[in-house]
Amino acid sequence: MKFKKILIAFILASGLGISLNQPQTTAAMTKHQVITNIKKDIKTIHSGQLKQNIVAHYSGLNEAITSTAAFTNRPLLIHVNNQTLYNNKTTQTDEWLEPATKRLYTRSNNQWYYKKLPANYQTAANSLSSKAISKPLQQFINQSSKTAKLKKHGKTYTLSANIADKKWFIKTISNLLTTKLNKTQLKDVKKHLKFKKIHVVLTVKGKKLIAAKAKVNLTYAKVLKATINENLSQIGNFNNLTLPSAVKNAAKLPAN
Repeated sequence: MKFKKILIAFILASGLGISLNQPQTTAAMTKHQVITNIKKDIKTIHSGQLKQNIVAHYSGLNEAITSTAAFTNRPLLIHVNNQTLYNNKTTQTDEWLEPATKRLYTRSNNQWYYKKLPANYQTAANSLSSKAISKPLQQFINQSSKTAKLKKHGKTYTLSANIADKKWFIKTISNLLTTKLNKTQLKDVKKHLKFKKIHVVLTVKGKKLIAAKAKVNLTYAKVLKATINENLSQIGNFNNLTLPSAVKNAAKLPAN
């Protein structure tokens, strides 16, 4: 796609009564420039907020899961709130994951408790490392740089594209699972998972990547239909995330 270049004209004040001291208009960025800025920023995503919403329909039931996680990965620390709506009942959890101390903090009846961080939580935490976040974004840029559409709204740019690459999707979504898929499970997923496209939008304001989101509608083995929305925002706003005092003073969770 070709984009018209914006030319800045310097007009003589004597003819039109316009001061030469007026601020000059900043030229709009081209798609190549926007992609260059995105490539630079995705290498250094050290904090942000990841929101995941899954709406699933299966066996005549509906389930909606919303997870909002604030995180920093220097060192890795995650605060996650989960809300699940299932069979007209809503449950909520409030948790902190601290891999450095191998602790999972959970709030119950306004009291904080901790226990050893389970292996599946560690796997989920690893998906928010700088490398794990940047890799799928880099792959998206590599695959869609030619077909992506660029839109400009003031100083904000959005780069969007649709992806139909099942291999890329499975690799990306498997990073978000709390358990790793073995070869048999991966083969089963590749066979039964069906979707038409993944819609991905990256947002740049000024010259900084500020958000990335993806949406996909899928079916699995004709028994499950789901819509998944992923939204990474507030990039760089949680660099100083720390455990609150109440969480630090948590009591050890009693053994069952």
